[in-house]
Amino acid sequence: MAIGSAGCAARPPAVERLMAKLTAARRKALPAGKFAGPNRSYPVPDKSHAANAKARASHAVSAGSMSSSTKAKIDAKANRVLGKGKR
Repeated sequence: MAIGSAGCAARPPAVERLMAKLTAARRKALPAGKFAGPNRSYPVPDKSHAANAKARASHAVSAGSMSSSTKAKIDAKANRVLGKGKR
């Protein structure tokens, strides 16, 4: 992975295009039911955001900053958006 000007690893261009753009204004306008996590965290308005929420939650559990039960709730909500779970 390339290193960006800020010294951080830069995302490959293909990764940037996978997730739909969610501006601050659009995020603010989302109803509470479009968030998978507590306190309006992990927005899941579409499939790309739902898949990303699952990945971020898995990483947070691995890092020790999220409980398994919170991850399970995020996964369940994301799965409904992805069409993999109960409606």
